[in-house]
Amino acid sequence: MKQMTIPFCIVLAVLVLSVSCSMSVDPRHLEEPVRNIWTTVIYMAADNDLESAALADFRELEAGIERPDHTVLVLFDGAGCGDTRLYQVHHNNAFTAVDGPVASSELSCPPLGITAGEANEVDMASPVVLGTFLDYAETAFPAEKFSLIVWGYGNGFRSVTADDTSGHTMPLSHFGKALAGRSLDLVGFDTSFGATLEVVYEIKDSTRLIAGFPGMAPSYGWNYTALLNSWNRGAEEFITALESGNGVLIDTQAVNEVYPAFENFCSTLATMIDSETMQELVMNMITMESVRYAGPTVPCDLYLDVCSLALIFDDPALLDVLENSCVASTDNWPGFSVFFTALSGQSVSVLNHPAEYQTDSGAPDRCRFVLETTGWCPSAGYARNGLVDKLFCGKW
Repeated sequence: MKQMTIPFCIVLAVLVLSVSCSMSVDPRHLEEPVRNIWTTVIYMAADNDLESAALADFRELEAGIERPDHTVLVLFDGAGCGDTRLYQVHHNNAFTAVDGPVASSELSCPPLGITAGEANEVDMASPVVLGTFLDYAETAFPAEKFSLIVWGYGNGFRSVTADDTSGHTMPLSHFGKALAGRSLDLVGFDTSFGATLEVVYEIKDSTRLIAGFPGMAPSYGWNYTALLNSWNRGAEEFITALESGNGVLIDTQAVNEVYPAFENFCSTLATMIDSETMQELVMNMITMESVRYAGPTVPCDLYLDVCSLALIFDDPALLDVLENSCVASTDNWPGFSVFFTALSGQSVSVLNHPAEYQTDSGAPDRCRFVLETTGWCPSAGYARNGLVDKLFCGKW
C-alpha cells in the first residue's frame, strides 16, 4: 500500500505565549488565550450492554487529554434511565476505577434539555439529538478543526447507533442527514462496520477523513489515551491507537474515485456471468477466496473485502484507487468492505436480500449507496443485471 509521510491532518499550529516583563496593566504584555485548534465530540451511545466498556474508555480519555488547544466533549448515555451526561474532558493524572469520581466538567446543553447535575435522558438513536449536539459544540467550542467520533453498536448499511431505552437504532441514511452540509475534518467510528462502502459513501461529502473498521470492532474500543497522545503526530501513530488488525483511515477526496471504479468492476464481472456454470464459478471464487467479515454468531450479515475482490478478479484499476484512498491502516491493507448477503448458518447465504438494500424496493431509509449506485446492489426480485442480481438469481 502506498505510504504517506505527511502528518495526520498536518500539525496545525504552535501555542502562542506572551511573556509579561512589567507589572503595569499593558494589553500588549498580557498573555494571549490559547487558541482552540481542535474540538472533538464523542457520541458515546452506551445505552446497551457496552456501558462498562464506555466507562473504561472515558477513563482513557481523561488520562490522554493534555493539549490545551484540544477540547474534547463527550455526550454519554449509559444503560440506565436518566443517566445521559455531557462532559468536557479534563486530564486526570490518576487512572481511577470506572465507578470512581471523574475529573471532567459536567455541562448543561439547553438545546438538548440536558442540565448538569440532574437526571437527563436522550435518545442516542435520534439524528436530531446528534445534529443538535454538533450544532451546540460548534457554537460553544469553536475551533479551527472539528472531529466526531461515534461510539457504540454499528451495523454497516443498516444502522450507526442503538439505544435500548428507546428501542431505536439510527439508520445510516438518518446519520447522513445529521451530517449533511457540514465540513468536518474527521469522522471516526469506534463501532463495527464503519469502513464500508455504504457508510463512506453516505458521509463522504461531509468530512475530510474517516476512520473505522471494515468488520467487527473490539468490544473494549479504541485506545483513547494513545489516540489523544498521537493526535497530531502522524497518520500511522493515529491509526495504531485503533487497536485492531483492520483499522483504516480514509481520505474522502480520493475515495470519490473508488465508486466509479467499483461500478466498472461490477458491470464487467456481471457481463461475464452468462451461464449457470459461470455463475457458480464466480460465486465460489467470491465465497471461498475473498476476505470476509461477519458477526461472531449467526444469523448475521456478511461483508466482503473489496481489495481482495480486486485481487481475485485481477482489477488493477480498482486496486490502485483503493490504495490511493487509504491514508493508513493497522495491517497495511486498504480495507473497505461491502455488504454481500445475510447468513442464516456458518456458510449458508439467505437468498432474499433485505428490502432496504434493494435498489427499487421503495423501502424507507435506504442509504445513498443503494439509491445512487447501480452495479452492485440487487433489485427487487433480482430482475436487473447487476452483479448481485446475476450471482443470486441469474437470468441469461
